[in-house]
Amino acid sequence: MLTRVVGAAVESDLDHVILVTGPDLLSGHIEESMYLPVTRVENPFPERGMSSSIRAGIKAVGGDVAGVMIMLADQPWITPGIINLLLEEFRRDSDKIVAPAVRGRRTTPVVFPYWALRDLEKTEGDVGGRNVLNRYPQRIVTLDMTAFYDDTDIDTPEDLQRLLDRNSDKQSGK
Repeated sequence: MLTRVVGAAVESDLDHVILVTGPDLLSGHIEESMYLPVTRVENPFPERGMSSSIRAGIKAVGGDVAGVMIMLADQPWITPGIINLLLEEFRRDSDKIVAPAVRGRRTTPVVFPYWALRDLEKTEGDVGGRNVLNRYPQRIVTLDMTAFYDDTDIDTPEDLQRLLDRNSDKQSGK
């Protein structure tokens, strides 16, 4: 799943891809089998939640960017096309936060402009960029992607089994 999501990011129009993982993944088989053009960054404290990964990624970005797109590795249906639609909207107004929506619910990935990075760095726990989104609702552009984006995420073994069953059904024509 990680290779699929990172592959979509690499194939998109993103300028640079930074992969943040816990120390166990960087030293394990992912490192050996994934030869995609990405910068790999270790989050030494993954138990502190998504915010610690965001901080590690932002630290690796540097200062010469218009913004960052935060993606999750557990959304297997993300495509380069979805990423590019969000990027296109961001490039129209790089002062706005750009987020997709599916069935009226805001989802990920989200593009945050440079000005929002300081707020993202202050985030604590397992909330991702939600606090920044809640703090600046007037600065968000939401794109309705319900018709063409399946934002299913895989958080539990049961979620993974549903994904595998669904994929099996698709392959068998059910």
